[in-house]
Amino acid sequence: MQIIELYINDTKVDLFEDESVSITDSIQNVKDISKIFTAFSQQFNLPASKTNNKLFRHYYNYDILNGFDARYKANAEIKLNGVTYKTGKIRLNEVSLKNNIPYSYKVVFFGDTIELKDLLAEDLLSELIFPESLNFEYTAANVKSKLQTGQTDVLVPLITHSRRFQINNNSKYRSLIGDNKLSYADLKPAIRVTKIIQAIENKYGLEFSNDFLNSYQFYQLYLWLHRNEGYISNSSEGGGINSLTNRFFQQDTPSPSWTVIAPDTDQRPLTPVSEYSKYEGTLTINTGGNTSEYTALVVTSDGNTLGQITTTGDSTLDFEIYGNNAGTADFNVIVQSTNTFTINQTLTIKEFAWDEGDPYGGGPSGGFWIQIGESDYSADSNDISNEFRIAENMPKMKVFDFLINLFKMFNLTVYKEDGVLVVKPLNDFYNEGVRYDITDYVDMSQSSVSKLLQFKNIDFRFKSKKTQLVKLSDEVQGVEFSQEGYGNDEWDGGDYKIEVDFEKMMYERLTDTYVNPDVLTPITQGTFVDEKGEPTIGQPLLLYCINTSLGSYDIEWNEDSVNLTTYNRPSQVPASGNIVSLNFGLEMDEHTRQVEGTNLYAEYYNDYVVSLFNPRGRKVNLSAYLPLHIILKYNLNDRFIISGKAYKINTIKTNLLTNKSDLELINELLSITDLENAVNPNAPRVAQPTVTTKDASSITLSWDAVSGVTGYKLYIDGVYDQTVLGTAHKFSPLESGITYKLGVQASYTNFDAPITNTIETTD
Repeated sequence: MQIIELYINDTKVDLFEDESVSITDSIQNVKDISKIFTAFSQQFNLPASKTNNKLFRHYYNYDILNGFDARYKANAEIKLNGVTYKTGKIRLNEVSLKNNIPYSYKVVFFGDTIELKDLLAEDLLSELIFPESLNFEYTAANVKSKLQTGQTDVLVPLITHSRRFQINNNSKYRSLIGDNKLSYADLKPAIRVTKIIQAIENKYGLEFSNDFLNSYQFYQLYLWLHRNEGYISNSSEGGGINSLTNRFFQQDTPSPSWTVIAPDTDQRPLTPVSEYSKYEGTLTINTGGNTSEYTALVVTSDGNTLGQITTTGDSTLDFEIYGNNAGTADFNVIVQSTNTFTINQTLTIKEFAWDEGDPYGGGPSGGFWIQIGESDYSADSNDISNEFRIAENMPKMKVFDFLINLFKMFNLTVYKEDGVLVVKPLNDFYNEGVRYDITDYVDMSQSSVSKLLQFKNIDFRFKSKKTQLVKLSDEVQGVEFSQEGYGNDEWDGGDYKIEVDFEKMMYERLTDTYVNPDVLTPITQGTFVDEKGEPTIGQPLLLYCINTSLGSYDIEWNEDSVNLTTYNRPSQVPASGNIVSLNFGLEMDEHTRQVEGTNLYAEYYNDYVVSLFNPRGRKVNLSAYLPLHIILKYNLNDRFIISGKAYKINTIKTNLLTNKSDLELINELLSITDLENAVNPNAPRVAQPTVTTKDASSITLSWDAVSGVTGYKLYIDGVYDQTVLGTAHKFSPLESGITYKLGVQASYTNFDAPITNTIETTD
């Protein structure tokens, strides 16, 4: 019998000798294919020993102050015979008492991936912190520049938020109502999604793998910064104001925008001491004699106003804030005015810690606040200007929901490996598994075979469609734009929906309506208005932006006399690389008027879904007594071989006390992609290629020769590139700092072996 050890917050806890600990492992479950699963245990008991009572701080005694906080999961690690089996979190459910004396603690174990939801909690995208270099002065010249310059971290696509534009009777690009030229205030910027991922990593101390989130396809993806319907709040047409924001944050990362100028007598700036912290602040503003009216606000990172004053001339504003779970103060000081001018700001912050008191030492019971520090700070920025700040214009969505919808959209699977959250498409995940022959360990005395799914149809769609054009298309066509489905109404079962909570809009390529309606212009635009032509909000919009020449159809610019000659065209497909549209179904590209590349369903879901509905597909339930070397090493993308047949793992439930594993397996069938491409899964394949050299624009691979081949087919991000006869190749030109999936496939006379992929990032 193997030795089970459980560590909670690095403390080895005591276990009951005969307590059964069962861990269920699953990552992609056929019962709910849109969700990402993690390892978890059934509830099990820990004895109320001296060690465990100390760890849980006698949780059963609710009179104890600063006791164990069961609202939070604790870090945990399970070891088998001294080797790490699983890492994750422990949740305390309850304490069992016998004769009013603690007997046991009931706990549940969760795998590493669960921490993502715990860590991100209810935080919003607007609470992320972006480099100051991404913010810019909101002027006509800057917006025009970002509309004409493509593939930068922040650009402006041709999507108008309130007015629809057309080609008028003079072949000019003008607003449908009013015949006005395009103005900078008609447009809103978009940010590269990789910058959002980096901001999430920086704020929460996470590290995502480069497998997909740094791929060239993902690198070209943007999020439109559309927080409120209509005009940006600080555009003149929107009746807005000029704004200045300085963020106070008591850590080096993210960088604060206040500098300490007068530490307290201990000669130290404020530092978090515990989660029980309070801060009293005084903001002092000196206007230098300027008499413009302004409003000063102190606002927490999640949008709660701590203090506000509207006045002219010099002023002070007092406020109070309590530390978050890390004991840190995190807030913004915002100064707004209809005018632009320069001020001087200072902050005085007093820090307090909670003292429980010591009634036996003469102190008061119940506790009190004690001041432990005081420091003065000066603002790094003091110019009130018309600035576009990325965080303040992020769409209203939780960080966790943003990630989960990304994962669902691209069918990404997530798991933790060596401290890194590995994120990759499900197909890539399964293609990397190894095989274990478990025939000798299977208990064949009892097993069952059943069908895989309880569904007859699976539908894939975007949940939100608020804009006029896509609504009209759905009504006229009778088929939802971008939707895809698989199944048959005559089959047994119910309907299953996979809905992505991002916006889906349709773009419009303009014709020279009055002069020559049969001529397509180079202008493809988006108009974010509802069926009544009114500004609307919807859900966050993801898009690609392709810098496009206007040719002879220059766009006049309202704020100066120089016409636009290029613009950032909103698109469902990327400019280059692996052309996968942002539609689930097969749709024509709005600009080229033909189908470009493939789509989300075909690229990321088709193989898996078709295998689930295959008439030969089965779910097999059986038990096995797996040896420790398999239990400690298997991954959920591995295959179990039983009597010569291969199976994918749907779930595996292992009793760590008895070593018995209850397996729910799926028989492996040849994928639809392999069938279409004449791939023989048993043919000798290329061993793992080796990266011999690389630089900013190329990666060179070499591999061992495979006997009997006619050549080697090469792939970049799953797209066929060329066939070579040798055993080395230089992939170029590539983008700098981008992660590529480079594939080598042994090709025979009448069939091909499976592709061997390697993931590598250029310098």
